[in-house]
Amino acid sequence: MGQHQGHGLTELAGGLRARLLRDSLILGLKNAMTVLGWFNPGRSHLPLTFYYVEQEWDVEIRPNAVGLFVTYVESFETEVGSNLHTDRLSMRLELYVESSAVAAQAKGDLVAILQGRSGWTQASFPIYDLRQATPPVLGYGQIGTETIQTSHVTGSVKRSFDMQCHIVSFEVQDTYMGGVP
Repeated sequence: MGQHQGHGLTELAGGLRARLLRDSLILGLKNAMTVLGWFNPGRSHLPLTFYYVEQEWDVEIRPNAVGLFVTYVESFETEVGSNLHTDRLSMRLELYVESSAVAAQAKGDLVAILQGRSGWTQASFPIYDLRQATPPVLGYGQIGTETIQTSHVTGSVKRSFDMQCHIVSFEVQDTYMGGVP
């Protein structure tokens, strides 16, 4: 999909809306992590980097990388016969960190941000139309705080240094009206 004409108004839907939601969430997470001091000079760890394209098995992932991926999208009509739609996106944050201390703090801070307890004042974030020079807000993504799960991936990951991999999975709900996303 992309832009859909409905009742004479243009709404953003489908893959384009999901991409803008993901990109807006990355922007919000970066901003919240900045407020928490993760990018301050003089920190004792390597800087965080964010990416959103899954890496091939033979591409090196540098330490303190945070990936954000949409793993599943479910779309449904919120109210029968209305133009109100809801997309439920299953998302996954992958953290490849240099040490258990950085892992504990980064994962804890990211979960607190998603829950609206740190860096954000609530468990929602604005979805911007980042295709525009001055991006307007299209709506708000609501993070399902009851769906947040964390895990630590163990095993041998062949990299040039020892890293820990942690996963934070959660759902985001995006409800929008045709023509008024």
